Amino acid sequence: MIDKAFSVMSAVHTAGSHLAKLAYHSFIPYKLEVEREESVRNIEELVRDVLIHRMDENNDHDGSYRMSVDRTDKNEELTDEEMLQKPGDFFIPHIFFKDIDQNVLWETALEYDKKGIIPKLDETVLDFVHRGNTNLAISSFLKRRNKGLALDASNWVDWKSSVKEEYLASHATEQDMTEANESIPLYMDLTWVPVFVKPVLTMPAAGLTFTLPHYNGLSWVEMLDTYKDRNQYLEILAHELTHAGTVYFDTRRDFLETKAYDVGKGSMLGEYNVAAAKSPSIGSTIFSTIITFGSSGWLNGDRLIKYGVKLKTATEIHVKNKQYQAVRKRLEENFGEKGNYILGRLTADEMDEFFFCDNIQTHIDAKESLKWKLMRHNFRELLEDRY
Repeated sequence: MIDKAFSVMSAVHTAGSHLAKLAYHSFIPYKLEVEREESVRNIEELVRDVLIHRMDENNDHDGSYRMSVDRTDKNEELTDEEMLQKPGDFFIPHIFFKDIDQNVLWETALEYDKKGIIPKLDETVLDFVHRGNTNLAISSFLKRRNKGLALDASNWVDWKSSVKEEYLASHATEQDMTEANESIPLYMDLTWVPVFVKPVLTMPAAGLTFTLPHYNGLSWVEMLDTYKDRNQYLEILAHELTHAGTVYFDTRRDFLETKAYDVGKGSMLGEYNVAAAKSPSIGSTIFSTIITFGSSGWLNGDRLIKYGVKLKTATEIHVKNKQYQAVRKRLEENFGEKGNYILGRLTADEMDEFFFCDNIQTHIDAKESLKWKLMRHNFRELLEDRY
């Protein structure tokens, strides 16, 4: 019965794929392409306005300076190269990266890849290392001070939002992060990701991951403070951490939930993994109106999210899982279990390429982007047990 239902849903999904995605994307904006200068400016303003003034309120900062996260060594004279070798301890503004030695940028980029911070298509090593440095510094600051972040939006449907500091968030423990990360077979150490444990999440879900292109890929996870048992908590946490490591660099949303559900169960709210739009679309306004006027009846916001999005996501996972598993099998035939390193870093476009290409190794060797240069280096070390 379930198989027949999925077959029907799959057929409907295939037949109306383009129309359905067009309609849904207008309801929930999903825009990953943001001007680099804008996203860099936003993230550095967040560091300055939300984080730094909390650390040193007596100083008037303009953002063009380096910052020690814990402030204990703020008088210590370190070069930018030395700061980069202490991940999470220092924030370095974008303006200073042009003077950093290219070899140091390269070595730092290799370490960021291991942390599940993956370059986007056409991202330069300078921009990539700045993004990684900023995200690690923000995460470190929040964890050391037990602070959180939240979207500051007048209407959650619009996603016309900025980021604000949140005072009441607690963080997942180091043990929780380690255990959840160990169940992710993608060779990513995602224990650095900020995970805020809250009694009520931004949306009705078992867990949420936010990745904000307008804030240069800033990511965090929201988890509830109560679950059925610890196993359920860790499984959902692993699912959300997988999103944090695989959402931002992708080209399409097709395999985002497939990757995460392959690791652990989640809330089937993957459509909210990226809150990106600068302003509401016409569709989101209509959607908001429907929710507003339908809130007193059966068609209210919670039910629409809980059932509508779950059904849509479940159908997409079912449709894409066959291709995903076929690509995994090809990688395992070539590299064994370590092929999961490559699987987790494939975009949806690359998933299509690896599904159809004749020779996996030749295809890997032909890739010239920063992401693949880093991957070839780290994957070689992984195969030689030097990872």
